[in-house]
Amino acid sequence: RQQMYETKAAGGGATSAAAGDQLVGVASLRSTTMLPSPSISRSKGGGRRDAGMTTVATVSIEEVLRGSSARVRLVKIDTEGAEVNVLRSLLPVLGQLENLVVETSVGWWLRRYNVSRHEGAELYASLLEQHGFALARVSTGKLIEGGAQMRAYIHAFPSDGYWGQVDMWFARDGALLRRANPLMRARKSFFNFL
Repeated sequence: RQQMYETKAAGGGATSAAAGDQLVGVASLRSTTMLPSPSISRSKGGGRRDAGMTTVATVSIEEVLRGSSARVRLVKIDTEGAEVNVLRSLLPVLGQLENLVVETSVGWWLRRYNVSRHEGAELYASLLEQHGFALARVSTGKLIEGGAQMRAYIHAFPSDGYWGQVDMWFARDGALLRRANPLMRARKSFFNFL
């Protein structure tokens, strides 16, 4: 049984990590997170409203993995444009991560987080050139095989934040992505047919 832990990161989205049968940690840009409280109270008008927020302590995946030789099979990053900051925070433990799935919102980088397209493209390219990931697969079906191709892809990305989002799967095992790609395309074609 594989457990997964998820919480809100600074970008407003969720970042999860799972490894084998144990909780590994959460990549978070702050030490506490405010989550809606499950308690409900009545408002003056008789309607229901949320009674408040609950503070939940979080721990970064870097803190959990520091000094450990544990391997993490998958980290999913969905932070609505803060992914460059989350990826930077993962650099010290990147060698322990087998697969990264990163929702990429290039159009929000500069507007929300003061991260230039060039800066983000360099970081994404470094995953392939310096950090041992063999391939990246974009949710549109495109395989990206090197840093130059990644830079070109990021620079050609639509400028709109919401409509310009894709998931990118970075894998150390390039053969895994190559085997999965035709299956993913076939599944997409099947659902488009429906």
